[in-house]
Amino acid sequence: MTKLLHVFALRDLLLMAYLVTMLVLLGASPPHEFRTESLRATGLTLLFLIATVTAARASNPIPRWFTSNLYRITVAGTVIVNYVHLRHLLPVIRQDILDESPARIDLAVLGQHPAITLEPYSTKWVVEFLAFFYFSYFFICVGFVVGSLWLAPRNHRTTEYAIGTALVYGIGQLGYTLVPGVGPIHYLK
Repeated sequence: MTKLLHVFALRDLLLMAYLVTMLVLLGASPPHEFRTESLRATGLTLLFLIATVTAARASNPIPRWFTSNLYRITVAGTVIVNYVHLRHLLPVIRQDILDESPARIDLAVLGQHPAITLEPYSTKWVVEFLAFFYFSYFFICVGFVVGSLWLAPRNHRTTEYAIGTALVYGIGQLGYTLVPGVGPIHYLK
């Protein structure tokens, strides 16, 4: 076990555990048009992550700068590829939609659906303004990834950031599988 932990850092093990969990969920899912594609994409992502981590941490003739950068790109790429692939993966794992449960919670707590309450304020300019900031989230994420993977000094803070990011990513994405929904615009039709 200590040899395994010597090769794989905790952040690597968290990402691998997330991918293995997704593979198990996909394997247990009923037939779906994207099932084979999702199994293949998730499996290949996991294998590439394992191979890259092993190459980066093992003593081999490959230049250290190359394996180090390949490792960083692979860790970031694993998160991005899997996130993009969720649109095919989630309907395979959960073929039901649970929008009704959060809508009932909205009604119980707020007395009305927030989407209906805020609809009079949804002008074109408000929507575009909010969409700009929602989309800027991706640039903020890229900035943090570049900063933490390439610019920040290697110390306990970057390690903690990487572990925290892996945890938030894995738990957040698994949350989508626990409560699949398409949103109020579709549910309230």
